[in-house]
Amino acid sequence: MHHTPGPEGEPGTAGFGGLATCGSVWACPVCSAKISARRSKDLEQLINWNADRGGTVALLTLTMRHHRGHSLRELRRALSAAWRHLTQSRGWKRWKTDLDMDYVRGVEGTHTDLNGWHLHIHALLIFPTDVSAEIPALTARSTPAGPRGWRRRA
Repeated sequence: MHHTPGPEGEPGTAGFGGLATCGSVWACPVCSAKISARRSKDLEQLINWNADRGGTVALLTLTMRHHRGHSLRELRRALSAAWRHLTQSRGWKRWKTDLDMDYVRGVEGTHTDLNGWHLHIHALLIFPTDVSAEIPALTARSTPAGPRGWRRRA
């Protein structure tokens, strides 16, 4: 066991060393908590850095239709194909160029006995300036046609 003191007035950290861990953010409650905490801190630093430079962020959540009969592999492949389709689209490329947009993204998955696997993407869109007035127009145009068999929504 080891302890690392924190800065003046802040708590330190304690933990075990020399242990093997699985590193699974999806399957292990211990590793998931550690990975999520680290990612949360990284995102907080990114958001603060962007705010300090006068930028804004927007959260984009993308989900897809599914049913209990879809396998995790099948859904993951479809989600990856849809993300590729979106990020290679003219509209996305125009946003990146016109608004100097960048992003970080993560895939989240849940599973229930009723509906099976449910995957979705959370993307934090990062803009170097205040684009708040432009977000409604971006949102209205953000539903591209997906891979074959997916319906386009107006």
